[in-house]
Amino acid sequence: MYTVGTHIIATYAGKPYTSFVEERIFSPLGMTSSTFPPEQAGSSGKFSQGWTKGPGAVISSAVDMSKWVAMWLNEGVHGDKALIPPSVYQELVIRRDSEHSIVGYGMGWFRSSYRGHDVKAFTCLPPRQVVYHVGGILGFTALVSFLPSDAIGVTVLSNGDEQAKPVVNILNRILDEALHLDSSLTLSSPALTTLPLPNPPSNPAPGALTVSLTDLAGTYTNTGYSTLTLCAPSTASSYCAKVHSDFTAVDYAQGNSEPSLELLAEWPRIESSHIRMRYQQGFIFNIDFTALFPDGYGKDETPFETGDIERPDATAEFVIEDGQVVGFGLSGLEGWLWERARISHSCARSG
Repeated sequence: MYTVGTHIIATYAGKPYTSFVEERIFSPLGMTSSTFPPEQAGSSGKFSQGWTKGPGAVISSAVDMSKWVAMWLNEGVHGDKALIPPSVYQELVIRRDSEHSIVGYGMGWFRSSYRGHDVKAFTCLPPRQVVYHVGGILGFTALVSFLPSDAIGVTVLSNGDEQAKPVVNILNRILDEALHLDSSLTLSSPALTTLPLPNPPSNPAPGALTVSLTDLAGTYTNTGYSTLTLCAPSTASSYCAKVHSDFTAVDYAQGNSEPSLELLAEWPRIESSHIRMRYQQGFIFNIDFTALFPDGYGKDETPFETGDIERPDATAEFVIEDGQVVGFGLSGLEGWLWERARISHSCARSG
């Protein structure tokens, strides 16, 4: 959705989205510490080192984000200039999911009541709502919020990923203090509460798999998922040697020496670098999308890996026909919905 939005802006503005933001937002608001390229942020000497990978979108500071929030609290106006059109601002602060809901989403912002005070029809108090957006990438978590009716804005920045719940708790505590409310009654927003880490499947007996991992290893292709080359422990190739080396460094540093029936692969994407497929039962493997740091990160050279604890369980089920591996099906990769797609086996083994 956001990618489409940036494409539309770039198309109609006739310039890159980053240039549009710099000219229409950063410059008018005096957000001199905000940029997109990590290289530019690094040259300032103020670039925060995340616990994992660096940012992939807007890089900013607490001071600059306060300018951004102040503009929203002033209904999109900075000085004598409206940076956000009134119609857009109204869509943001009143948009709801349905006529019966007090939780809504509009223009990239979530909107909900806070401590039950929101709609004038149900309370003698003035409407109290919080407009917010929380998100993160590997290495960082950020939350930007404001209460239009109370003239309060809060930004929470963390140089650690998977910190949605802690930053929301910090926001709630600050709001309680600012609004003179009893913090003991505040609960984290259920929409922002992180999900519990699922229990990893136990390793089955080595004899449970009726085909060898070597038979399942190889290169698989699919129009949507592109190419994936799986490595078995015995697979001999320069590619698989590098894959095994990366996983071995991380597993050794984390004390994971227990043998496991698994297939490994590189999977360089925004929030992952590798895939680990652990055998479950039959021809089914659990899939872990993980980001490996075999050389550590920044000043810390200790190998480690990170993963998305909110991602639902995903599985791959290999398809065997007439004794030959023809592909595998994927389940559970799109949110909480189930999907299945055949990925075809294009060669018996990677070479």
